[in-house]
Amino acid sequence: MRQRRVFSKASRPAGASEAFLTALRAAKRPEPASAKRTKRATVHPAAQAWQDEIRQHVARGAELKQKGQYAEAEQEYRAALRLDPENADLYANLAYVLVRQEKWDDAVSAAREALGFWTRSWRRAVGL
Repeated sequence: MRQRRVFSKASRPAGASEAFLTALRAAKRPEPASAKRTKRATVHPAAQAWQDEIRQHVARGAELKQKGQYAEAEQEYRAALRLDPENADLYANLAYVLVRQEKWDDAVSAAREALGFWTRSWRRAVGL
């Protein structure tokens, strides 16, 4: 299971949207770890905005892919990858739309990235 990320101003992803930055500025400091143990875990507002933006790009990319508009879907998946560059599923979707456009070298590169992230996450899960 993936952990949710919480970003400070210094560690925000490159290419963060205005919605992300606005939520980050408006957010309070996260509570100390001791306070979180007694309360139900919540997602930091800036992290929630970041996740929502990624979901929007993925949803638009999937919709465009379904319609056969592969060039536009590629742009959406690349936008999502700028926000979450370690997401293997995004690389796999990008590889698919690149294959459909016959961009073979880029497709192979994206597929290798996806496999690399899947392999690393599998090794962490089994403790290798």
